[in-house]
Amino acid sequence: MHSLLLRSEPITLEQKGQIIHCMHTQSLRTVLGDTLTEINSPKAILNIDCLRQIADIIKFLLTLFVHEQSNDHRLLYSILESSHHIYFLSQNKRKQFLYSLLEDHGIWHGDAHNWRECILEAVNRKVEEAVKRKQRKEMAAAGGSTTTTDPTTTSKNFFKKGFK
Repeated sequence: MHSLLLRSEPITLEQKGQIIHCMHTQSLRTVLGDTLTEINSPKAILNIDCLRQIADIIKFLLTLFVHEQSNDHRLLYSILESSHHIYFLSQNKRKQFLYSLLEDHGIWHGDAHNWRECILEAVNRKVEEAVKRKQRKEMAAAGGSTTTTDPTTTSKNFFKKGFK
């Protein structure tokens, strides 16, 4: 899968079958989710066949969600997030995004349970990230502040003190 995403090298039909077979295990789906999560900015795939193969593998994973054989909503969120970043640039300079190859899948048409769970998971993830950011800021502020009131030893960033 890395050769598809990172090097834009197409794989053989046999390799694609092996990847799809491996996607039945939770640990490899987690690895794929982590790989997709790392793609958080536009990523050009240099070969349209690679983009199609990535779409086929992801469609298989989406089918697992539809048939309730998978409920890893972090993976579903990673698929949604990364499919808007991965694209192929055609000769006429038009971008074909990964989501355009996934839009005909049945998961988008009525699987309300998975959608609710995915939205809850995404909201919880965002809240956790916000809490961690706030804690890091508080720790940085506590570690960078001085305890004395002597104006010569106070922090040079006196404008930030009133904004919390």
